[in-house]
Amino acid sequence: MDADSTREDFDHVACPDVHIDDVNQRIIMYYHGRNQQSTQTPDNTNVPQKHSNFVATSQYGLNFNDPDYAGGEAGYGSVTVTYDTVTRDVTLGEDYQRVFEHNGQIYSVSKRAILNRAPDPLDPWTPPSNDPFSECWIWEDTPSDLWWNDNGGKHEYHLY
Repeated sequence: MDADSTREDFDHVACPDVHIDDVNQRIIMYYHGRNQQSTQTPDNTNVPQKHSNFVATSQYGLNFNDPDYAGGEAGYGSVTVTYDTVTRDVTLGEDYQRVFEHNGQIYSVSKRAILNRAPDPLDPWTPPSNDPFSECWIWEDTPSDLWWNDNGGKHEYHLY
């Protein structure tokens, strides 16, 4: 973070979840933090500050920095989106995600047990075209009957 002046507002990067991508010969790190300050693009599109999960890649797992601003490896670093001259890190979803694959899909479980899914497992970090600064993963926050009744009534669960 300190090496990259474009991310000086992040204030922290935490909870890394690192994966080896054999197919694409890279290391993937999912992490959470708070991105740059809220702003608007020149065409008045809202770009909110988010405390959320983001993703960065590295060739060898030693340098996940932005190649343009912080000495990162070309073709790697934070996954970003640019719209109307504003560039931000792609927001995946809720913070503290732990990512896993199941039946060809990419999922994560985040804080408060929210299940997230990448809409396209072959292109999991592409933000929605209609709102490029919103969360790009689909999340489920409505608990099923199993959530409420799996403990035989011994504990009371709460969603916050």
